[in-house]
Amino acid sequence: MVDRDEVLELLPHYAALIVIVLVVMGTFRTVVGSQNPLIEFSLVVILVFGYRPLVARIDVIPTPAIWERFENQ
Repeated sequence: MVDRDEVLELLPHYAALIVIVLVVMGTFRTVVGSQNPLIEFSLVVILVFGYRPLVARIDVIPTPAIWERFENQ
């Protein structure tokens, strides 16, 4: 079970992910125009699933302890 402190530790990452998705999708729609929803959904999925490995690899900001715990299993 995830306790309150672990959720609070994840909140900045969720907020950053939402901002990244909104900025990338806004830029994508401005540059390319409105596309098939499947293409836009695919871009969002790539961003969402690529965020955690990218943040862990760059190691600029501290990763939450819960991420490290799941990597060690």
